[in-house]
Amino acid sequence: MKVAIYLRVSTTEQAEEGYSISAQRERLKAYIVSQGWELAETYEDAGFSGGSLNRPAFARMREDIKKRSFDLILVYKLDRLSRNMRDLSNLIHELDEYGIYFKSATEPFDTTTPAGKLIFNMLGSVAEFERGMIGERVKMGMLQKAKEGNGLLGFNHPYGYDYTDSGLDVNEAEARNVRAIYTKYLRGYTLEEIANELNNSGVKTKRSKRWTRQTVLNVLTNPLYAGYNRWGSIYWHGKHHPIVEPDTWNKAQHLRTIRSRQKRAPRLKIEELNNGEFGIFASS
Repeated sequence: MKVAIYLRVSTTEQAEEGYSISAQRERLKAYIVSQGWELAETYEDAGFSGGSLNRPAFARMREDIKKRSFDLILVYKLDRLSRNMRDLSNLIHELDEYGIYFKSATEPFDTTTPAGKLIFNMLGSVAEFERGMIGERVKMGMLQKAKEGNGLLGFNHPYGYDYTDSGLDVNEAEARNVRAIYTKYLRGYTLEEIANELNNSGVKTKRSKRWTRQTVLNVLTNPLYAGYNRWGSIYWHGKHHPIVEPDTWNKAQHLRTIRSRQKRAPRLKIEELNNGEFGIFASS
């Protein structure tokens, strides 16, 4: 019997559970030898979550399924294939369609029998439950870390700040541009007009890209600039210095709501409501 082995590990699993690619490979190769089977193909997805099927080796394996390049797919555990019950069920139906078997080296089930399919469904449900619990623990850990620190979640450093050992520090050259973005928006400028002025002034984004409508909107809607941190619908005071006043940020959100109801807000009216110095962009 020609066998394909599928190996997967996420960064967290490798660090915490020892599910290294090499450990899975050695275990599966030994299993194939013990059964007198032939190893036909190896598919490896290192650093990919089991919650999504968007994995390069997995996609290649599905193409080979259609070609009937092997007779059976062997995994170390069912959750190596996927932690989503619907995805697992769809894959099993696909394998049945092409006459290909599926087996786990550490879990006793046979998808060709009713009892085996029941065990498969039970194990798949457990894998999906574990995925949800892992995601919840990650979220809670990130939220607690943010509250204890300065609220920087993820790896994208916001424009106007630099990430240092002490946390988020204001980058004054960029901060002047942030304040100008808010000033111009409250005076009636559109997102496109603000982006064009930034680009014409030679100002780049944090990633040294040109400004777009979306990147300007990201600045206007991020409560970080008003001194607040946000995780989903949860807001709290950050430990970093704000770049704009909370009142300014709130006015921008109110204006954005108004503009969503009408294509263009009257500029003269906006200027009457928001008198102040005209912002000047500074190239960093």
